[in-house]
Amino acid sequence: MNRLLVLLLVPVLLIACGGDDDAPSSTATVVGETPRATVTVAPATATNVPATATVPPQATATPGVPTGTTTGDAAIDRIIAVMLAGDVDGIASVLAMTETPCTTAQGLGGPPKCDQAPGRPANGSLVRALPFSTCEGGWTYDLKLHATLLVQNKLSLYGVARFATPQPPYTTETGYPTMEQMVLFEFSAGGTPRIGLIAGVTDGKVVYTRHICVGPPEEALRFYGPSQLILRGPAYQ
Repeated sequence: MNRLLVLLLVPVLLIACGGDDDAPSSTATVVGETPRATVTVAPATATNVPATATVPPQATATPGVPTGTTTGDAAIDRIIAVMLAGDVDGIASVLAMTETPCTTAQGLGGPPKCDQAPGRPANGSLVRALPFSTCEGGWTYDLKLHATLLVQNKLSLYGVARFATPQPPYTTETGYPTMEQMVLFEFSAGGTPRIGLIAGVTDGKVVYTRHICVGPPEEALRFYGPSQLILRGPAYQ
């Protein structure tokens, strides 16, 4: 007896993390980086041809970009060393707070919260805090606690990128520091093999950190721009 087995497989997996915090900048450009592949999905109609996807290539060494864990810049090299070592006190020492007005408004994102600041100052008071993002933006007043959270997973170095001009974490927010360079790390967690972590650096200090929402570290090169990768981690030889 003849039987017809029809197998329809639509290999489209969309992973969304709250808000649009990790949406790449439309103006960002990348020097020395292969663009990620895209997935095109046709509108759902009765006559559709199943969508196809191209698997993005794994990160590989970029010609002309040095490979290793040191850049020759003592401040950047110290940031790399303490992060890879999981040295909480060392990490806390390379984090730098920003002075900015606090707010009493509730909700995620925006300026630092006054009621979380030491002394619970009034709305609009100048406070010192470190901005960060873990799918949603926030600020911390406790550098050692933040350093502990940064290395709760074992990190490896993806690379170091330099901006052509200093970049803010968000183009639509005020009161944030700008970044001159990014030190890019990655780790594995929850079954996801490559999750990126950005350490945004100005004047040799980390002024902003960002966990890329379930995305690999090379996504950071598309959030801002233009930037140039000046060092590759040893995993990308």
